[in-house]
Amino acid sequence: MFGFQKMNEYMNQSYEIVVSEPWDFEFEDGSNSFYSFIVKVIDSKNLLIRSDKEIHLKGISTKYVLLKVRHHGFSFDQFFGQEVDFVSCNGILLQINESKNQDLRKLGLEDLVKLINTDTPFFIGSIEGVEKSE
Repeated sequence: MFGFQKMNEYMNQSYEIVVSEPWDFEFEDGSNSFYSFIVKVIDSKNLLIRSDKEIHLKGISTKYVLLKVRHHGFSFDQFFGQEVDFVSCNGILLQINESKNQDLRKLGLEDLVKLINTDTPFFIGSIEGVEKSE
């Protein structure tokens, strides 16, 4: 295994997130994908990411998403260690107020879970090995 502590080396790179459910999810440009930076590696199965564009889903608009590994036996460290080309995940939209100047890297999984309720929108997708080219 690659080790999730080593995943911090990949925080300043941009990765493509492809949304597969809901099936009608799309941005204004018609795409169902976006690029994101990793804000925090929580552990090998949870990442806090920030999208390069606003995500609108079920009345919520945000750039912050909690990515959680979807299938047993997989982890994000497999992706970053290049053992797999992508990891299927659930993306949970988080309403985080950027104007509060909080250091998001200090938030733990427990803090993020407090932002989730039964009405919190989520999507099913994957993190891909494609870096955004400038």
